[in-house]
Amino acid sequence: MPTEQPHVLAVRVGRPRGIPFRGKIVQSAITKVPVEGPVMLRQTNLDGDEQGDLALHGGVDKAVYLYAAQDYEWWRSELGREIPDGLFGENLTVSGDWLTSVRIGDRFQIGDAVVAANEPREPCFKLGVQMSDQSFLKRFREAGRTGAYFTVITEGKLQAGDSIVALEAGDPANITIAELHDLYVNGRADRDRLAAALAGPDMTDGWRDWIDRRLAELAEE
Repeated sequence: MPTEQPHVLAVRVGRPRGIPFRGKIVQSAITKVPVEGPVMLRQTNLDGDEQGDLALHGGVDKAVYLYAAQDYEWWRSELGREIPDGLFGENLTVSGDWLTSVRIGDRFQIGDAVVAANEPREPCFKLGVQMSDQSFLKRFREAGRTGAYFTVITEGKLQAGDSIVALEAGDPANITIAELHDLYVNGRADRDRLAAALAGPDMTDGWRDWIDRRLAELAEE
């Protein structure tokens, strides 16, 4: 849970549009624009927000994506150039450096909505297109500044300026967003860590399936 109360700096939504990738045009809603005033957060997305590939994005497990303004500042220093907030396709740009350390299942109130931390963002090629550099995907993973997806517990309206109020900690058996990302990047061969992650009751089905597959693969080695 964050030690200081963060707040929403901007709310962003986007609709799919064609972007070029390896000689083809693919649909992506990674480009999002700020919205003024209250926006309804529903079970699968914000009103006005859509996804270009529902197999990988959106849905109840990835209803809303949060990224910290402080992490943008870090990237500006790391890259040595200006990049605007929102470039990574987040729905809510937020203050504070608390996102990756939030435990899966931690609940927060934002405006009238209640959400729970779910999983880190593991980037696909569309972030590389956004950055005009597919090698950026590796840098993004290695930096560990993933932001976090949240699931919606209670639908409600939210807007820029709303406080993000911690309500309830997740089950102690749940690992943190940062630990799950590190497991994906650095812990694929660590049977003990993989098994411990499965003990968390709030792990999403997608991540649980990935861990099960990794353990099965390791058992065959």
